[in-house]
Amino acid sequence: MDRVHVHLPDEILSEILTPALRVSEDAFSSTDASGMSFSESSSAYLLVCKDWLRVSTPLLYGVVVLRSKAQAQALATALQSNPDLGRFIKKLRLESGYGRFMQHILQATPNIAELFLTFSLLSTDSVSGLTKGLPLINPRRLFLHKASQETSAPGRTLVTHLAKCIPTWSNLTTVEASTERWGYSSSNALTMELAIALGLSESLTTFILRGRNNVPRSIPNYMIAISNSPSLKTIQFQPPLQPVQPSAFMLDVSPSASSNLAADSESTFVYPSRLSTDSDLEDQIWGRVLSFVLSVPSAQYRETVSFRHIAPLLVCKMFYRLSLPYLYASPILLTHNSQQNFLETLSGPRGLFLGSCVRTLKLLSLESEESLDILRQTQNVQSLFCHAALPVPVTALTQVAQAVGGSLRVLRGLVLAKSNGRIEPPQLGLFAQLVSLEWNCKAQFKSSHKHVPASALGNLTTLCIQEYDPTFLTLLSDLDLPSLQRVDFPPSASTRGASEFFAKHGDKLTQAMLGPVQLADAQLRVLSLCPALTQLRVVYNKKVCVLLGALLVLTVF
Repeated sequence: MDRVHVHLPDEILSEILTPALRVSEDAFSSTDASGMSFSESSSAYLLVCKDWLRVSTPLLYGVVVLRSKAQAQALATALQSNPDLGRFIKKLRLESGYGRFMQHILQATPNIAELFLTFSLLSTDSVSGLTKGLPLINPRRLFLHKASQETSAPGRTLVTHLAKCIPTWSNLTTVEASTERWGYSSSNALTMELAIALGLSESLTTFILRGRNNVPRSIPNYMIAISNSPSLKTIQFQPPLQPVQPSAFMLDVSPSASSNLAADSESTFVYPSRLSTDSDLEDQIWGRVLSFVLSVPSAQYRETVSFRHIAPLLVCKMFYRLSLPYLYASPILLTHNSQQNFLETLSGPRGLFLGSCVRTLKLLSLESEESLDILRQTQNVQSLFCHAALPVPVTALTQVAQAVGGSLRVLRGLVLAKSNGRIEPPQLGLFAQLVSLEWNCKAQFKSSHKHVPASALGNLTTLCIQEYDPTFLTLLSDLDLPSLQRVDFPPSASTRGASEFFAKHGDKLTQAMLGPVQLADAQLRVLSLCPALTQLRVVYNKKVCVLLGALLVLTVF
């Protein structure tokens, strides 16, 4: 029986053949090992008849995945013999360098819209053709696989040439990078050379990170560099971040960052038109709202905040801008790494502004130069707390005064080392705003007349003494201290130097805490020297201090 030839329109043939020839989006962008495939080549569909050949050719060449040098050579040969095939290629995935063949391929494929590059190359791989061909294309979407700091020499060469091309690709809008091995927070996840290049792109709108879903405790430098792109609108995490406990003081997300979270239901809220036209009023109202949401408690009581607490920063650029002063108001830096990361943030392009936002600062100690550098760059600090009882030289107090003496109001936890012999007192005159001082130093001081002016510590109202040498009381007796209202002595306090101190400042005191020796000394005459005293506490040791302070209070009328 004669075979009847049935002619199908090209559109129907295309619908039939597309599922067989299509490479899915997931397969094209997959970061899993591709392995070997032993199925029959999809090019067999082109051999059925001329109609299938005509319809299948654009479908077959639409997405090209090269997994071997032989495939690259075959594609280069096909494009050289038939240059028209190159215009069909819209997506190109490369899993190696493939030597000189890549230059011929990229020359013949001007319509590439999506490009997948892997940087996990062997030391014997050649990227000579690829580096020459990259300037010839202008993709819309770029996939970066294993573009980490730890790569081979060919991988580094590819990074260098790609970094030169990215700012020139005017069509580039989306970049997707995989960080499965390192996670989001590691500085090794993406080489800084590529991050800087992405930050220079004037067309990039979306940056996608694929990796582990842990929240980074500090935003890595590569992400900060990428956020410098003027056109960037969205940073997405795939999978989305999990709500763990990130450190509030280390957060430095991009102003265009987005958590990519969908709302539970559509909002019926209508934004007031008046706020849309009055940016100053808009900032004033939203700033007031965010101040309640983001006000971090005192550094004495809380070290971390929840992810939900910092979520407003990810809403929009305006929320990010208005939230920064509140988020950076109370950084807590209790480890070497946190101090180093925070110092890097202050050294960045927004460092001057972020440093000016700091009001309360909690450090482990002042023994490292890093901690002093942080103080020099946060000159609006009003409260400084040192957490560890690590003695530092007395000169450290002078350095604190020089760095933040003009703004500091509260200083606690600083332990100064004991000296060998008498030394010059620190420059207390630089603490122009200091209201509360906790003193913990057994160093012996020389006379203060030449080194500390009598007007020093003019705003000091509360003095808490932990450890001291009598020469410190002598130093204070030479000062006016017009605002002093309260003084607390330790349980071991003696009467040496106390008579001069109370004779000079006793009439201003309304509250005092004394050791038992001081109270029992009849010659000290605390009640006589302190006529304005309304509360007197006696402390016998640290364990009984709170109990006595609550129960054995002598009230003087």
